Amino acid sequence: MPTMTDSRDANKFNVRMPEGMRDRIKAHADENRRSMNSEIVSLLEMALFEADMSRMQSGMKPLRPVTDKDQDIINHAKDSAQRREDEQSSQSRASGLTEAEKEDLWQWIVERGSRKDRFGD
Repeated sequence: MPTMTDSRDANKFNVRMPEGMRDRIKAHADENRRSMNSEIVSLLEMALFEADMSRMQSGMKPLRPVTDKDQDIINHAKDSAQRREDEQSSQSRASGLTEAEKEDLWQWIVERGSRKDRFGD
């Protein structure tokens, strides 16, 4: 009679963890009300997802099939980054001064203030 495969026997992989990591995983698992195994799988899924997203943002091919949702996330991230860059650029143009010019102006203000204190001009 064939035996049923227990899910606990499927795809086992032993891992040596640095000291303290097991306790950290246990704390996360307790906080998320999961078993340590479920927590480890969840953490690995998140890490692999982030790694693939990072690859896609860099123009590289992810190491798993790309879904439409993945592409939407990448496009949103790129759009957000472009908006932040545009805002920073427009703020720099609005001030009209480079960082070096701002530093020179600040030095002049400080020097002028100290001269005014000493000489009253």
